[in-house]
Amino acid sequence: MISKERIEFVVKSNVGQLVSIERDGDMWRCHLHVPKNAEARLRSLKSTFPGLRIEQREDTEVFCTIPIYPIKATGRNLTARRSSNMRRRGPHRPERTLHPMMARAGVSRQDQLERLAEIYGIFFDSSGEVLMVDEQHFKLTLAEDLVYPFNHPFLSLLPWMMPDLTPAAILTEQLGNRKTTSIYLSTEDERPKRSSTEVSIFIDGSYRDGIGSYGVCYQMAGQPNAYLVGAMSCHNNNAAELMAFLQAIAHLAETAHNIVVYTDSTLVVDWSQGEGRAWVDQALDKHISLRVQLIDRDENNAAHTLAYKLLSRLFV
Repeated sequence: MISKERIEFVVKSNVGQLVSIERDGDMWRCHLHVPKNAEARLRSLKSTFPGLRIEQREDTEVFCTIPIYPIKATGRNLTARRSSNMRRRGPHRPERTLHPMMARAGVSRQDQLERLAEIYGIFFDSSGEVLMVDEQHFKLTLAEDLVYPFNHPFLSLLPWMMPDLTPAAILTEQLGNRKTTSIYLSTEDERPKRSSTEVSIFIDGSYRDGIGSYGVCYQMAGQPNAYLVGAMSCHNNNAAELMAFLQAIAHLAETAHNIVVYTDSTLVVDWSQGEGRAWVDQALDKHISLRVQLIDRDENNAAHTLAYKLLSRLFV
């Protein structure tokens, strides 16, 4: 309950003069004298007493009402009795099918995406663009590269904020010095169905002055799953590349069966098929299939960045 004495104290301390105050039902009717900075002082008073309403204002004279009982930001009286619906439901919160920020009745998906693009712009100083391709597909274009060297957390939050839309494809483009990421969203799940036991591993090593580092990126069913980095003493870059391969195999999940290791090192490919074949067969269960595939350096950016950045930090 908001007392008369508290209102008097707050008004005299921060606003001005309390000319009169009287109770009218569940309200205090107040007459205030605000000599200067009226706008700022009244805003401060409203933040102190939520629910304050200005009934009349004449120059420095302000007539307002203040609820006797505190009011939440939603406008619900804290001391009010529960409605019959609330009593039946109990103290638990009502269930929601969508996130509160996006679950607005009568708001189209395009409007929701445009609001999402505005929120993105608050953090990146560049708002996104939304294009409705057709009734089932939308294109959300955002500034910056959200994929390299790792998937940006925004991509993980997107399905949570827009649960009725599924990212069907992600495209990164660069025009001059400007990078953008285009996310194609669909009302249906159009992602390719892959086995949950299929594992793709990208590995790379880096070397400098007797120290080697390695980076390993795991993908489960086509989605980034885990990262692994480490460092060691060695004599050349080949040792770091081999260590990346060995560590990648050593940290495989027990559920992994179909494994493809991607590397830009010909040494790793030759070693796994020749001298290291026996070691690989001993390290893996017989029901696990392992294949090593050579790729270009440009296709192995994430693992290379992991290894290179760790090595750079060691020499700072």
